Amino acid sequence: MVLVVTEVAKTLVGEPRPHFLDTCRPDLVRNCTETSNYVPSDYKCTNTDISQWLVRDSNKSFPSGHASMSTYTAVFMMWFIQCRVPNKATFLLVPWLQCFCLMWAMVCSFTRITDHRHHWWDVLAGFMLGAIMAIFTVSFSNHIIRNIQSERVISETFSE
Repeated sequence: MVLVVTEVAKTLVGEPRPHFLDTCRPDLVRNCTETSNYVPSDYKCTNTDISQWLVRDSNKSFPSGHASMSTYTAVFMMWFIQCRVPNKATFLLVPWLQCFCLMWAMVCSFTRITDHRHHWWDVLAGFMLGAIMAIFTVSFSNHIIRNIQSERVISETFSE
């Protein structure tokens, strides 16, 4: 669901990536005095060195798919580690693993900015989208697990 929501938002918003002008080379940007817009809506890409897919992709910046997926995975894994690693394993194992998951998501997200693939607000929106979807998934999963456990207790009580 995170990937679907992200891709739908990318298609609907269609915000240019930071490298859009280098990738597309719009014809109307050559003479910036013709229009007051940053990139006019009726432009034609003049770059013939790259594929049309890359040109279309250069106009799909918001939100960051890498940020949303890495954050979703990190939050889900943090919950999974909390639930599955035994308490007696070690005192610091769970926090260190959870910290590693969060750092991985942050590094993955921030490199999208440093690689000039996204603006900071794209990454922030992707980070929030991934976190919200992960919290929803964890809450929903906890609700299902509690129902299954209570059904087991009831069935074990009546079977005795």
